[in-house]
Amino acid sequence: MALLNGIDASRKWFKSWSESAQSFLLAAIGLMTFFGLTVHDVWPTKGIFWIFCAPTTLWILIRQQGYLDLWRSKPMRWAFGILLLYLISVYWSEPTTGYYQGKIQRHTLQTWLFVVALFFAFKSSTFHKVQFARLLILSCGISALTAFIVFYQEHSFAERLIGHSHLLYWSSVGPAVMLGCLITSGLLMYEQKSSSNVLWLMAGFFVVGFFVFMSQARTPLISFACLSFFWGWFYFGIRKTCGVLTALIVVSVIIVLVNSSLHDSWNRHISTGLSGRDVIWKYVLQGFFSKPWFGHGAASIFTESVSGKAISDSLGRVIYHPHGLLFSVLFYFGLTGLVVWLGYLASFSKMLVNKDIKWFAMSALFCLILLVATDFYKLVSEMGIHWWFWWLPTIAFISVAGAEKTE
Repeated sequence: MALLNGIDASRKWFKSWSESAQSFLLAAIGLMTFFGLTVHDVWPTKGIFWIFCAPTTLWILIRQQGYLDLWRSKPMRWAFGILLLYLISVYWSEPTTGYYQGKIQRHTLQTWLFVVALFFAFKSSTFHKVQFARLLILSCGISALTAFIVFYQEHSFAERLIGHSHLLYWSSVGPAVMLGCLITSGLLMYEQKSSSNVLWLMAGFFVVGFFVFMSQARTPLISFACLSFFWGWFYFGIRKTCGVLTALIVVSVIIVLVNSSLHDSWNRHISTGLSGRDVIWKYVLQGFFSKPWFGHGAASIFTESVSGKAISDSLGRVIYHPHGLLFSVLFYFGLTGLVVWLGYLASFSKMLVNKDIKWFAMSALFCLILLVATDFYKLVSEMGIHWWFWWLPTIAFISVAGAEKTE
């Protein structure tokens, strides 16, 4: 009898995900994330996107008149403004090639489809969004554990941890994807402040913090520390949060000092300072001032630009991008891009002002902006990290800023 009840409950649970196109879409994006974080091959994630996400999104757009909801959403209009800049700026991009122009436009259209899918998916019920948030945390946990086991079987602890999955397979970008998923999970579980959700979120902080620490990514580590402080303050109070964070910092320092390989590795990593970013940003700003209004275009090949060549000559190595989202916006899109990017952030920030979640969400937004301050340079890709570290959390911000509570 217990077995039959369990089977019936499972059947009803799975059936609930197909009760609407929006919940089905959320489930598909959840599976995309799970496979993206746990499987090295990109094909499972691609398959789910093209077989399930794309047709469902188009169905909602056309048959359910979802385009009306998109147009009524001011933040989404700003988001489309960002993507439109990527799409049309290829025509004034230089230096570039025809192949690279086409590549940027294809990636922009695919990113647009994913952003629209997220917007509709986050219109699901609170129950489904909480389940989705838990799946994000579970995916991060499995990915962190798998990466640790697989990577350190072949490397010493002196090496920076690199994820074993498609979305995490670089030490500098994997932590950003993890943090994007963690921020999204916290935002979506805010409406239900149950003890179980708090435990899930604590588990998420543990696995993401572990991965970020072992990857030795400095800016993500600072962003994670700030997020831990702000959200810990919200859930547990400032005294308890400060006590726990202080204890964790002390334990982490002791672990690094005791383990000679970790100690040497962190010393080498910290001794690099800004890793030439001061030089990079100086020449990027010079490139911005040479084309201040519309920039060099999204399809501009940075290494072939005047700024890119000057940076390579100064540092003695090739630098492939401006290393920072703000500097990238200025270089590729000029003041026009800056206005649109800030407009996007301001549009949903303004909506959060009168919401209970405003301080919780604004602290997370601060950490997200901090996360992209020193390393990232574009917001479009083909099934890549940019979908998860930027668009996933920012569309979640739009959801909590504008959605009414649903059960």
